[in-house]
Amino acid sequence: ATLESVQVTVLLAVGLGLLGSWLFTRVLRLALFVMITVILVICWQLFFMVVVMGWMIGAVEVISLIVFIGYSITYCIHLVHAYGSHVDEPSAEGAGHDTKGRHRRAAFAITTIGSAICGSALTTLVSAFFLLFFPGVVFN
Repeated sequence: ATLESVQVTVLLAVGLGLLGSWLFTRVLRLALFVMITVILVICWQLFFMVVVMGWMIGAVEVISLIVFIGYSITYCIHLVHAYGSHVDEPSAEGAGHDTKGRHRRAAFAITTIGSAICGSALTTLVSAFFLLFFPGVVFN
């Protein structure tokens, strides 16, 4: 029952995350990039928790996964929104092959919101440090 609960919870979180990302960015392609990144983070985290650490999936681990999914979506969606909001001059190469335009949008996103994302990640890491001393399994 726990495995089914994890599957339903992760699928629901990913589905709602895709919907939220799509509504936030208004570009399905960017929302899909966000969710692919989040799914890869979830897979890596599950691998680390179950295979590397040898933990059994319980209620605390499922709650932790939900929190980590939320953090993953938040960081990715802010970067993708900045990328998508940059207005660029159309290229002579056409919209589908504008490599320089993609590079400019990526540079814009990193310079405008990259430091805020890194600062947010740092404060999350520092605040989570104190949870290492929590007696729960997920933090030890």
